[in-house]
Amino acid sequence: ANIFSKTEAKIKDLIAKLKTNPDNFDAWIDLGLYRKSIDDYSGTKDAWENASILRPNSALPLSNLGNLYGYYLKDAAMAEEYYLKSIKTEPNSGFWYFQAFSFYKDVLQDMTKAKGIVAEGVKNNPYDEDLKKILESL
Repeated sequence: ANIFSKTEAKIKDLIAKLKTNPDNFDAWIDLGLYRKSIDDYSGTKDAWENASILRPNSALPLSNLGNLYGYYLKDAAMAEEYYLKSIKTEPNSGFWYFQAFSFYKDVLQDMTKAKGIVAEGVKNNPYDEDLKKILESL
């Protein structure tokens, strides 16, 4: 219960911070993470959706929403949509391709899509050695 009460206190603190500054992107991201840690998935979704509205050019809240839908809410279609949006938003970051790859591999168990997203990642990020290694291993 101690961890839970610390988390609750942190959530209250973040909400207070957001009431005075609703444009605090990092606070919205953190609020989502803390809410997810106590299985408040609805609150998590709201926080990350707010973050994505504040910063439409950031892939982070989109990829986080992909993770939420894919691994916690068990909505594969929404998860895939958010992962692909994160890649479209920041195509020059290999990490977002890796997140989508993991979802395709672990959740959908669709190795065709998994390989396709890594190949796209390598094409858009030719110097990303991690993506290249994954692609070679498939």
